[in-house]
Amino acid sequence: MEDSGRTEPDQAIIEVVKMLDNGTLEICHGVTMRNGPRPAITGWTSEPGDPDFVEFATRHGVTKPGQVSTIRKELREGKWTETQEKLGDW
Repeated sequence: MEDSGRTEPDQAIIEVVKMLDNGTLEICHGVTMRNGPRPAITGWTSEPGDPDFVEFATRHGVTKPGQVSTIRKELREGKWTETQEKLGDW
């Protein structure tokens, strides 16, 4: 599969974090490998006070309801790159 002239990464890690109206984080984490099994995707919610709430809120920068952040890490030829896309009112 080609993407703008680039080949598919050897591995990709994708995190999506959305802050809901009540301040809870909706988190989706996925890992894909070019020659591996089907993608492993997990999803959960985290409320203020939960052990992972601060970690994900800080990493993604979400601070108010409606904000959505997607961080994509890709491994290509032994080198990791990271991009972030933000949606909502930042």
